[in-house]
Amino acid sequence: MFSDAYGDRWPVAEHRFRVEPFFDRCGNPHQTLIIDTEWFSQHNDKKIHADMNGPGRHVILVPPMMTFLSVAIKYFREFVDACLRDPARIQRFESAFYKCGC
Repeated sequence: MFSDAYGDRWPVAEHRFRVEPFFDRCGNPHQTLIIDTEWFSQHNDKKIHADMNGPGRHVILVPPMMTFLSVAIKYFREFVDACLRDPARIQRFESAFYKCGC
């Protein structure tokens, strides 16, 4: 969800994303994991975190694009480097909860 698309309404929209359940296109409710710049900052220890593969749906909240990109690129670079050092980590990262569709 991009804050730039919501303009002045972003504070209300962001609050809803954080507190209301997520419903897929079939109407099924899901718990959400909010991935934002705060999440990236808390998880910068170069480990693959189990919560990334949990059963919920992941919602990425993007503040103004450039603010988000600098943090996200740094996190992604560290993630890729960790996987290159230990390729078996990629298999541990694959989610047993992923399914396409509902």
